[in-house]
Amino acid sequence: ALGAGEDVINQDFLDERMRSIAGHVVDDMGLPLDDILIRLKDADTLSIIKTYRTTASGSFRFTVSPGEYLICEVDRENWSSVGDSDGGNKNEIYADARAGNSVQNVFVDKPD
Repeated sequence: ALGAGEDVINQDFLDERMRSIAGHVVDDMGLPLDDILIRLKDADTLSIIKTYRTTASGSFRFTVSPGEYLICEVDRENWSSVGDSDGGNKNEIYADARAGNSVQNVFVDKPD
């Protein structure tokens, strides 16, 4: 503890601007899908950082520190993923939020 008139020196602090990772889930006709579980994972450790269920408009949003993430969609029962905005694994999108927001993320599903 500091006493009256004492100073602490050589302390460095970093004030980072938070980032947004956002997108939506739609069916193969472009209609929004609500209540879809979205998991946000750290891209390096693959640990789940946050979860979110899509809104009535099919949207999801996470507020995060700058970094690299994986957005993972859990398919609704009797539904399958048919595509996503990065073209790779249909249930996973890489989101680079190091320099800015990542908000154009889309998952497309269809009933089995």
